[in-house]
Amino acid sequence: MYYGKNNRKDILQASPLINSGKVSQLLDPSLGDNYDHDEMERMVLAATLCIKRAPKARPQMSIVSGPLSSLFFIAN
Repeated sequence: MYYGKNNRKDILQASPLINSGKVSQLLDPSLGDNYDHDEMERMVLAATLCIKRAPKARPQMSIVSGPLSSLFFIAN
């Protein structure tokens, strides 16, 4: 699946920051310190799993969405 040139560039730029633990550089500066740090850690973990270069190294969506499901409330 191709997501477009810009999205691939964003992933290539984000990966080294995630791997080096500099996740705060990926955050919207307007957030300041006004976000749930535990939730951010879960999102970063999910992102780390999903940006593997080889598609076969990436987990199934059900594996990623499980830990993240508590972050979102979807009203029927």
